[in-house]
Amino acid sequence: MKGSCYVATCVYGTYDCPQLWVLRRYRDSILASSWHGRLFIKVYYTLSPQVIKLFGNSNWFNRLMKEKLDRMVNDLHNQGIENTPYEDRSW
Repeated sequence: MKGSCYVATCVYGTYDCPQLWVLRRYRDSILASSWHGRLFIKVYYTLSPQVIKLFGNSNWFNRLMKEKLDRMVNDLHNQGIENTPYEDRSW
């Protein structure tokens, strides 16, 4: 499942930043450990490219998603998920 975190990469402008390291660690260590997490990952990677294609250049979309992602990243980091450089898990 190595690949872009489409929405977060669009919002933060890069695939390689502390926020994405937290989200990718969460994906690989928490979400991927359950069937419903893996299903979410599969649906996300199916739908999110189209969402970004439709809304990725919209200021309202980026503001809305950044607010939500910042909150999520902060919560995950406070729960112990590191924000240090990260290489995606090999699947």
